Amino acid sequence: MAQKSENKDRKCAHLKRGMTYIELIVVLGIFSVLSGVAMFNYKGFQDQIDIRNLGSDIALKIIKVQSDSRAGALALLAPAGWKPSYGLYFEANSDEDKNFIYFADYDSDGLFNLGVSSMDCSGECLEKITLTKGNRITDLLFTAPGLNDSKSDATIVFSRTSAEPVISSDKVEFSNTEVQITAESPKDLKAFITVSASGKMEVK
Repeated sequence: MAQKSENKDRKCAHLKRGMTYIELIVVLGIFSVLSGVAMFNYKGFQDQIDIRNLGSDIALKIIKVQSDSRAGALALLAPAGWKPSYGLYFEANSDEDKNFIYFADYDSDGLFNLGVSSMDCSGECLEKITLTKGNRITDLLFTAPGLNDSKSDATIVFSRTSAEPVISSDKVEFSNTEVQITAESPKDLKAFITVSASGKMEVK
């Protein structure tokens, strides 16, 4: 009877002993690996969300250009008799590819009349928008029958008198053409914003 009691006490002592130092190290190591994987996956997911949000932000600015033009919103410095016309100006792979310009087309020529520099916010410029988190405009692809060409700049202008945008590059207007704007993150994630010749827009 005493022998059984002694064996029982030994088993209880063994159970109460807990984890050894090596076992604890192994458990903590596994936990660290799992935590690292989870954090890596979360960061990757967050990066995807950020670039999608950027694409949406650019698209919303294009929608504002359309709505301001169609609603006949008058800019503060508009000349007398001006027919509301607004646009966006982009550059790709340049010193200014982290910015784009929202402007009023005061002389109704379908172009952004540059200030001292391409991104100087003076004259027709209403707002200079700066991309954050190291994001950039890396491509401006013009597509039409017989045309599939990346340009260094793009201007998109909407007017009150037409639902169709005026799309141009280097002061040359392209008719029946769509432009695809590529925004890219430092981790090579991309958002594509396409404006068609009819004024329809797609973000992907």
